[in-house]
Amino acid sequence: MKDTKFHGFVSAINARDISHGSLLLSFGLSPRITPNQQAGIAFHWIAEYIFMMHTRIDNNCISSYESKINRENLIRPDNTILVNKELRKLTKYARLIPSNIKFIHKDYYLIHSSKRSQYKYGRGYQNKDSILLLVPLNIKNSKKTPLKNIKILSVYDFCDFFGFSDEKRREFIHFAWLALGCVRDTVDRAEKLSELEQKADDYKNELKTNPKINFSN
Repeated sequence: MKDTKFHGFVSAINARDISHGSLLLSFGLSPRITPNQQAGIAFHWIAEYIFMMHTRIDNNCISSYESKINRENLIRPDNTILVNKELRKLTKYARLIPSNIKFIHKDYYLIHSSKRSQYKYGRGYQNKDSILLLVPLNIKNSKKTPLKNIKILSVYDFCDFFGFSDEKRREFIHFAWLALGCVRDTVDRAEKLSELEQKADDYKNELKTNPKINFSN
């Protein structure tokens, strides 16, 4: 976890409604969170919401967010979708998913690196009947991996793979670039982070309260 600057830990506790600050305070420590972590947490809620709305609400797919994939592994992928006929209808890419694959798990993160991707590989989301899609925000072209059931997609290819509408594609990419801007830019970082977190709060509330999309466990 230290090698990845604790990004996975921060995202995990946030997904369970345990704030970074309250956890540290319980140990008598002062809360401190970096702009990178703030941006990453905010983007996760936005990405998970957009994916759920597109797949579950708009296209009747069976999808979830932050769901356990087995009892032994308490770490949860950001989004999961069942591979069925509804998913295969979405795009020509979805129709090429091998017949033995039952689930696709997604994990979003800000900056791609070999160390970061290897950390993601080790979470155990992928196996003989499931694929892990890694979606780093800072790459323009998708990357190959040495592992058969792990794919690294750019945000553009990710949107194309699942057949996002033009509106949802623009929104997903806009907030991806906004999150990256919070990391790269120092001049207007506060303004970008404010917009990102405001939208994240709205979408997090919708994910938690809308019974049509609240299928996490």
